[in-house]
Amino acid sequence: MRDPNLMLELLREMADNVDGRLLVLLSLAASTEERRRHHHVEILVDAGYAEWTGEGMARVSNAGYDFLNAVSRGDEQKSRFKDLLAQGMSLLEAGGRIVDSVGKLAG
Repeated sequence: MRDPNLMLELLREMADNVDGRLLVLLSLAASTEERRRHHHVEILVDAGYAEWTGEGMARVSNAGYDFLNAVSRGDEQKSRFKDLLAQGMSLLEAGGRIVDSVGKLAG
């Protein structure tokens, strides 16, 4: 199941790294938590918020930065994002709505 808090945490980890990357290796001996983190990076990649750059290495994309900036504008945006996901909206659509709404507020 998708965990919006974990996805945001992973994007923040990437964005906070000087090169925007995060190592999330997956091995046969990976713990449940390691497999869970890897899976959520895959979800971020599916949505275009991150991309694989090598074996187990993911990089935050420009769209990922836009989304992270928008959802980090306050608890209201973060709550709205989580509500949209809980209603069954795709990550890409929910994130797009947040980015669009923050853009309208700024404009």
